[in-house]
Amino acid sequence: MEKGKWVGVKLTGDQRTAQKLIQRGLKERGELCDALKTSLDSLKVKTRGKMHERLDWNLDRLEKMHARAIALFPEVEESMTIATFRLVI
Repeated sequence: MEKGKWVGVKLTGDQRTAQKLIQRGLKERGELCDALKTSLDSLKVKTRGKMHERLDWNLDRLEKMHARAIALFPEVEESMTIATFRLVI
């Protein structure tokens, strides 16, 4: 097991912000997936077209959040890796 490149490195404010954006985006993506599994009758929007519009809007928002995080800190996803495993066969 190897420690990640960014373990123990003090991050700048922008780098921490980028990590928070990625974490929030992953959380909201999970919540969106959970919402898609619920009964459609429990949603406030009743028409299929409106539901698709809301889904597209949310996915676009999550993509923009991810792009903003990458713009702030290009290695943001690497910085969140604590360790990697290597198998030697």
